[in-house]
Amino acid sequence: VVGGGVDPNRNYGAFWGGNGSSDTYVEQDYRGPGPFSEPESQNIRELISNRQIMTLITNHTFSGLVLRPPGVAAQGTTIDEPLFKALGDAMAAENGYSSQYGYQLYDTTGTTEDWSYNATAGLGYTFEIGHLGFHPPYEVTVQEWEGTTDYATGGGNRAAYYLAQQNTADPSKHSVLAGQAPSGSVLKLTKAVNLPTSQEGLTIHDTLNSSIVVSDRKGNFVWDVNPSTSPLKAKSSGRPA
Repeated sequence: VVGGGVDPNRNYGAFWGGNGSSDTYVEQDYRGPGPFSEPESQNIRELISNRQIMTLITNHTFSGLVLRPPGVAAQGTTIDEPLFKALGDAMAAENGYSSQYGYQLYDTTGTTEDWSYNATAGLGYTFEIGHLGFHPPYEVTVQEWEGTTDYATGGGNRAAYYLAQQNTADPSKHSVLAGQAPSGSVLKLTKAVNLPTSQEGLTIHDTLNSSIVVSDRKGNFVWDVNPSTSPLKAKSSGRPA
């Protein structure tokens, strides 16, 4: 495939414009004229910014990898590395892939999960599915799903995705707000975060908004949410309870 378009996985705001992306239109990793310049990345940004996303997986081909942040080595290990590694290793034990940092494949900036994680503090991964090129045969994709490839060590991608769902449902892996409010009232959470790009003087401002309706007649509610402190800030200051 010859270049001639924006690579959406280089178009997200956090660390946009750095290593592993190109400013040249004809290159396959062209990052676009600016962060979130493309409707595809804008739509995912809106989807994530209006929900409490605990676990995100983006599906790519190929190389047989489960990748976790950071995408660029200079960022160093994330504050949530123990959680990231434990789930990544568990998912890789199902599909037979290698669990590793994103930059261990090669440095990348402006990726989906580097933005989503640093904006929301919800875990984000990339699956590099399969070993047969960017467009594998359909039947091989099914085998990857079912865990019937020669290298699968468990239930394949299906079982790996279920582990991601279990992580999302596990209240020990995120924050939980519980209390009382008038029945029928709408509770709202707003979070504002400024994320750096790789371009000097350019930062990205994100505002996250989510809400729930108190449906219990007695007004009791339980709300599963992500940490309020951004991971980049927490690296230097810690994450308060």
